[in-house]
Amino acid sequence: MTLVPVDEHLARCLAGVAPLPPLDVSLLDALDCVLAEDVVSAIDLPAFDNWTKTHADAYTAFTDFQKGRIFKMPTGQYYGEK
Repeated sequence: MTLVPVDEHLARCLAGVAPLPPLDVSLLDALDCVLAEDVVSAIDLPAFDNWTKTHADAYTAFTDFQKGRIFKMPTGQYYGEK
């Protein structure tokens, strides 16, 4: 058995694989998925940007509180327009 340098072994392994193509899935089906590209708003949100800058401490506390939380929507319940 011949020892192969790590860089060469890694190159051999990566040569045999390729990224999967992106998928379009609904938001509810996207749990545990990874984004294939950045999410960008179709409209400018200056009020949100202004609020997060003027209330930086409150926004930081809110985002720290939300980290790791899972929100579940009961069956048949809709938020916003149906």
